[in-house]
This record gives sequence, structure tokens and C-alpha cells, in this order.
Amino acid sequence: MLKGTKVVLREIKEEDIPLLHKYNNNWSIMKKMYFDVPFPKLIYEDFDRYKKISSNTPDKYSFVIETIHESQLIGECRIIDINWLSRIARIGICIGNKSFHGKGYGTDTLNLLCTFIFDNMNMNKISLKVLSSNSNAINCYLKYGFIEEGYLKNEVFRDGEYLDIIIMSIFK
Repeated sequence: MLKGTKVVLREIKEEDIPLLHKYNNNWSIMKKMYFDVPFPKLIYEDFDRYKKISSNTPDKYSFVIETIHESQLIGECRIIDINWLSRIARIGICIGNKSFHGKGYGTDTLNLLCTFIFDNMNMNKISLKVLSSNSNAINCYLKYGFIEEGYLKNEVFRDGEYLDIIIMSIFK
């Protein structure tokens, strides 16, 4: 368990899956997070998916994001594509409960992940991908010190238009 000032990152439990499923099927979340067709998932698909991702392996770690004071599950985050030789890892963060957007919960999660990755996994670089339309996330990452490394132009079709994926990173 990783504890910040606003959130705790802990393991995914089976009882978390219905709420994570609800967040994942929220259109306003789906259209900012998914790079493929944002089609609603069936609950049994999420049970299978979370059973696979919640079994942490040397190349990925998954967490739920809970508020410290209320122990309310508000989202999920991952460390993926870990390359131990090059010391690079990629992250993904989703605050699924919209009432916690813009209040520092994502920033606290980002800080916990980066601190854990740099100080405990001895990684040299953390990268991420974000849709160009997700300005709140982009601003959070830039404010934390991430830099834009590149763009995948017109990579995602969403709401009748093509969007770029921005590749961002931060170094130790």
C-alpha cells in the first residue's frame, strides 16, 4: 500500500470490480481514456480483465485509488511496460469518480506512482500516453514536470474527429 496526502494506492480486490466497471462504462471517462472504440464493457469482461491485471507481474503493477479519510474507491492506476534493462516504465491513471476531478487526487496519485517507481524500482524514466483532448490530465502532467516527447498524429477517432496521442515522460 502506498499512502499520499489525499489517496492510498492499494491492491485490486474482487469486490472493487463492480465500481471499477461502473467507472469504465461512464462515457465521459471512456472518451478521455480509451484509445480504441469506447464501447461499454460487460461486467464479466471486466471480471476477467481485472483478474488478469490484478495479478502483479515483473512487468506490471495495478492499484486502486482510494481516498485516505473516507476510504472511497475513486479510480485506478497502473505501472505497465516495465523494461528493467533500460529502466523505463509507463503509467496510466484514471480518476473514475468525477466529483474528485480537479481537487488534487490525480496529482497525489501521480506523485505516489513516480516516487515509488524512481525510489523503489530504480527506474530512470517514466512515460505515459494521453489523448490531446484530455487537457486536465495534460496540465497535471506538465505541472508535475513531465515533458512532451512526441505526438502520434490523428491516432484516435472520437466524436467525429481525429485526435492525437501525446507521449510524455519524466526522468529521475
